[in-house]
Amino acid sequence: MWKHHFIISGVLILLAIPIYLMDKHFLKPSQGSFIALDFRGILALGYLILLVLHLSFSTAWLYFGKDVSLPRAHLISFPVSIVLLAVVSYGAIIFFESAERRQRAAILENRKNLYDVISLKEWWYAPNADHPEEVYVKLTFGKKGRFAATIEGWEEGEYGEQIFVGSLDHQIKVEKGETVTAILKVKHYNPGDVKDIRIFFYLFDKDVGSSVMDLSKFYFDNPKSQGNGKDFYEQLPPPSPM
Repeated sequence: MWKHHFIISGVLILLAIPIYLMDKHFLKPSQGSFIALDFRGILALGYLILLVLHLSFSTAWLYFGKDVSLPRAHLISFPVSIVLLAVVSYGAIIFFESAERRQRAAILENRKNLYDVISLKEWWYAPNADHPEEVYVKLTFGKKGRFAATIEGWEEGEYGEQIFVGSLDHQIKVEKGETVTAILKVKHYNPGDVKDIRIFFYLFDKDVGSSVMDLSKFYFDNPKSQGNGKDFYEQLPPPSPM
């Protein structure tokens, strides 16, 4: 019985070779896809874990069981191994998703202390509010970084048209405690009366690229909250007179 058991076990182990080759060939990323997802390793790893469980159960059953036939040991241990693999996989997914949610929640909670890192002191139109060509913004910063800003002007109402947009000509490096007056160049798209102004400020932690320490703060009318920890919201003050 043990001789046949070892032969079956050897065949199952050798079967891992074609499964590994199939895994590498059929699960490789598609070259023409916009998002190339790489699933290589899932099939081979899954079979390897299943093989370890199956051989462990069948060997233990044959060793400790009384009057257990070889076919019965393999036929029963195989579906039991599949069920156990599914349960363990599901438990691992739940565990890692829960750990990721806790980590994300902790990061967002810590970021709430950064609410006042970007603080808008005043802003105004130039040459006038009826048809601005520039918007001046005066801010203070609670940490150093790379600063960017945009502004949008909309008609009143949920379905109002966008009247203009504006942005900095280039990003600005700022220091902690520094007060900066920046100029947003405005480009008009449609005629109309601007009733809804939204100003977006960004402070990037690194000189190039992005990181988890990047900050964004949006000023607009009647925000429902102070943000979600990732993006901060604050009531937009009225423009200052020139």
